[in-house]
Amino acid sequence: MKNSLLILFILFAKIIFSETSFSSKNETSYFNFTTACTHLSANKNLVVSKNLLATNEETELSDLVKAKRLKISGAVFTAIGGAGLLGSFILTGIIAHDINNNVNQNKEFATIAYAIPIAFGVLPSTALLSIGLPQLGVGIHKVKKYKKLISK
Repeated sequence: MKNSLLILFILFAKIIFSETSFSSKNETSYFNFTTACTHLSANKNLVVSKNLLATNEETELSDLVKAKRLKISGAVFTAIGGAGLLGSFILTGIIAHDINNNVNQNKEFATIAYAIPIAFGVLPSTALLSIGLPQLGVGIHKVKKYKKLISK
């Protein structure tokens, strides 16, 4: 079993790191630059990706932009989730106050009245908060990290 998994892994790695041809027969993409130089012949053109030629400053700036987007989306999710949670609790309090003042209402209505803000307010708001808070924290951390790297 272990030998067959090892053979499959080696075949998969060979497929990934071998040369791949595009629709044009003259262009060939290589994963390794030294291999590309040794395999380069007169009828093939070398295709180099933009990431290989990008400088460190360009990649750090693009990473900083991504980190700022992550921070902003985390702040938006957190704000919407917090506002929804606060509004749901206020609505539940208003419903509870109204039900306690009207003793003639039946208990089935009270149960449904409490379930509506919880189902449509508290649960989605909690989900947005649980998504937004980690995004906000990671975004703030990455923005600080990339600003520190760029300032050096």
